[in-house]
Order: sequence, then structure tokens, then C-alpha cells
Amino acid sequence: MSVIWTIITLVFFVYQLHNENQHILINTLNKAKSATNQAEYVINWIYNQKVQEYQHKKANNLKLDFSLKDLIYKMNKDIGVALEIKSIKIDLQYLPNNKIINDVIHKMKLTKKEQYDLYFFNKDKYIFYAKPLLANKSCTRCHIHDVSKKGEILGSINAIIKLPAFIKYNSGSYIFLIFIYTTTWLTGLFIIWFARYKSKLYFDEKMKNYEESIYALVEMMEKRDNYTAGHSQRVAKYSVLVAKELGFSKDDIDLIFRAAMLHDIGKMDIPDALLLKPDTLSDDEYDLIKNHSRFGYEFLNHGPFQELSEIVLHHHERYDGKGYPDNLKANNIPRMSQIISIADAFDAMTTNRSYKEAFLKEEALRRIRENSGTQFNPNLIELAIKALENIKTPEKTTQMPKDKLDEMRFCYYLKDQLTGCYNLDYLKLIFLYKEKYENIDTCYVSLCDFSNYNKINGWKKGDEAIKKMAKILILNHPNALVIRIFGDSFILLYKEKYEELKKDIIVEEMKDFGIKFNNFHIDIIKENIMTLEELENKILTLKQ
Repeated sequence: MSVIWTIITLVFFVYQLHNENQHILINTLNKAKSATNQAEYVINWIYNQKVQEYQHKKANNLKLDFSLKDLIYKMNKDIGVALEIKSIKIDLQYLPNNKIINDVIHKMKLTKKEQYDLYFFNKDKYIFYAKPLLANKSCTRCHIHDVSKKGEILGSINAIIKLPAFIKYNSGSYIFLIFIYTTTWLTGLFIIWFARYKSKLYFDEKMKNYEESIYALVEMMEKRDNYTAGHSQRVAKYSVLVAKELGFSKDDIDLIFRAAMLHDIGKMDIPDALLLKPDTLSDDEYDLIKNHSRFGYEFLNHGPFQELSEIVLHHHERYDGKGYPDNLKANNIPRMSQIISIADAFDAMTTNRSYKEAFLKEEALRRIRENSGTQFNPNLIELAIKALENIKTPEKTTQMPKDKLDEMRFCYYLKDQLTGCYNLDYLKLIFLYKEKYENIDTCYVSLCDFSNYNKINGWKKGDEAIKKMAKILILNHPNALVIRIFGDSFILLYKEKYEELKKDIIVEEMKDFGIKFNNFHIDIIKENIMTLEELENKILTLKQ
């Protein structure tokens, strides 16, 4: 903007100087016209006087009796005009050796009208003005020009005047003009600087609010789903590394970081029942959760987030056109969306999920290379792998509830609806993240012959017995996680010190139902039980 303002000011200054120089030219030209007009008048007057004073036979002595050239020179010397009178009969070789002057005289001879032009001599600028001398009645009566006809060109009056520079012609105006335009230019620069300063303050405040909005949205996702928040931050980090490797500009790197931070924002519209499900999604559930990219686009497609919306919309497209939501193919997919897709897949493979364990970094990169040309753009893969091969992936990620609020939100999948105990899916999570615990002890408790009890007393009575047993276990074993498995069985899981089962209390509390139970202790760590299936086999073996 400062450059534009400087150019505009300079253009107007040059235009003003041009106008002033034109004014000087016009004034100088008028001076030349005035001098030549006076000379023409004197010449005509002298001819008239001589004709009246002398007879036609004595007119031939005009040049000897009176030096007209000297008279004209003295008349115009004081006003700075170099004036001369030339006869038209003088050959061109005797004219000044200047093409511009010769051209002016030729034009004057052809048009019989006054002509002028500008020329430079010794770096000074001059105006050459030529006025034709046309034969009139007095001239035709003079024996020198008695063969001439009226209106015929006899010669010319030539004026040469040096054009003064503006600063010399009117130094006061020149200094005033410099002052006015310099002041205007500086004032404009100050206004531009002040506007930029205020704009920067506004922009900085807007960006601050913008960034706060982004982090507020991320915080909202974190409260909704611990994994999604950490996942978004890691995908943003990986996307930036890949973008730098690809030579993105600073502004584009900033853009892809913000888009990656919010690439899963659409999951806010996904029900907890799907978002928090600790198991593989069914086909119908997967079709529903695929809508999160469209939800994210609709959420971001206005206000300061609009430039992120298209990137977020297409971060699940595939290079072969089999992605979603629009089945875009190859280079029709936004480049930043392709980068986020790689980073997203890499993080998904290198972190624990409720339904799978994390891959090693090398295995994740191998799978990414394996999907080059199908899921991912082959032109990006090698540089992306180069950017990601030296990073340190997170060692421990978890979708386990971190507080009471998380536990309540996980209830749909992790709590037994009848008893309020944890269910088998929660036990799956325990096994998935068992490396976090130094000790996992369990006590297996099972109601005996419960199927026959239901047949005799009905399911309602059977449900009451199950709820009663669950309540007894929870109240009397506060340091244990009570998990209901297999319908009529419970596991008391201790992450720290194991406590013996309060059998006497259970017998006393359950005597009204007339149900017996059996139990046994299993130390998962010591017995190196690695999976839920191994635990189930161990229980079946002990029950026999």
C-alpha cells in the first residue's frame, strides 16, 4: 500500500511539473511571438517609409542606408530573444546545422504559417520559432521584390529562446510545490501506517479469538471422547510434519494444522452409543459414523472456519475413489485432505483402541506404503514416510473412563443395565490395557444351577436374585470392580491388593433366595493370562 501511495503521489507530482513546464513553454512561445510580431511590424513600417521617401529607383540602397538586422537585435536583446531575419533565397547549406531547426523552416515554407519546435544544445533546452515574412503591397512596390506577388514568402523572422527550468523560472512556486507534495506523501504514509497498525491490532485480536475458538472446540471433543482429542492433536502434528516435508508455505502449514485439529469435529453429532462403543462397528453403525465428515463441513462452513470446511469434508476420500462422502478420486481430492488422511491413518494404527492394540511404527508405515495408489496418493507417500519415520509414537493411549462422568457416559456399553455392574466389554478393555497395571487379581463368583432356578421361580425372581447378589458384592467389596459375565456369574477385579471374598455375608444376604454359589481366585498376572478367551478357558477348567 505504501508503494502504491508513493507511486500515486509521484505521478501527480510529475503531472504537476509537466503542467508547470507547459506553462513556461506557453509563456516563452508568447514571448517569441511578441518579438517576431514587433520585428514584422518594424520591417513593414520601414518599407512603407522608404517607399514614400525615395523613388522606386533609390529603393535599391535600403540595405546600405539602414541596418535592419542590428535594429531588430537591439530591440529584443533585453528580453532574452535571439532574433534574426533570413531571406528565403538563402540555400539550406547556410542554415544552422540542426535537423529540428531545418525541419521547422521547411514546414514554415510549405505552410506559410508560423512553426516552432524544441531542441537541446549543451544540455539546455531551447525553443526555435520561425514566422514567415509574406510579401504585401509595400514589398511589391520595392524594386528588390517587384517580381514578388502579394502573399508570397520572402523570408522568415526566427526567434531562439532558452527555456528556463521551473526552479529558475519561479523558485518560490517550485519550493512550495515540493513542500505540498512531500507533506501530502508523508501524511499519506502516516495514515497507511496507522491503518495498518489498527488493522493488525484487530487482526491479532481476531486471530486470538479464532485460536481460542479452536481450542474450545478441541476441549469440547476431549470432554466428549478422550481418544478423539489426543488423536486430533497428534494428527495435526503429523500433518504439519508432512506439509513441511512437501515444502508448504508458512500460511498453508498453519491452515493444515487448524484443519487437522478440527478434522473430527463432526463427531460431536455422532451419538455416544457409536462414538464410545468399545468394539468393532457393524456395517450400519459404520455407515452412520461416516457422516461425521459431512457434519464437520456443515459446522465449519461459515465464519472464520469456512476455509477449513472443504479440507475437513474430504479427509476420508481415497485416491482410488472408494472413500467418502463424495467418492472423489486422485487429484480431485484437496491436497491438504490427502495429507490429513495419511496422518489420520498413521495415528489410528499406532494407538490403542478398544477393539485393537497399536501397531509398531514400522508396521504402520509399511501398511501406508502398501496402500499407495489405492487409499493414498502415491506422489505423497514417500515424502510422508520420510516425515514420519523418526517421530516417537505415543506409548500409552486409552479409551478407558478417566473419571465418574466418563464412566456414566460409557454406561451404555460398559455397564450392565440390570445390575449396574460393569459388563464383559469393560473386561475386554481391561485386558487391552493390562500392561498399565502391575497387579490384576480376580475372584470368580457364580450362582449355582441358576438356569433351573429361573425355570422354577420365573425370570423376574431370577433378575431379583442377580440384582441382590450384585448389590452385596458392590457394597462389601469397595476396592473391587464388580463385573457381570455369562449371565449368572461375576468377577471381582482388583487392580491393587487382593481381598478375600466375604462369603459369610453373601450366604446370610442370599438365604431368602435359596441359591448357592461357588468361587475361586485367579491371579491374571502371575498366571500370564493374556486375553479374555484365556480367562474364560481358565474359568471353565476350574468349574469342572
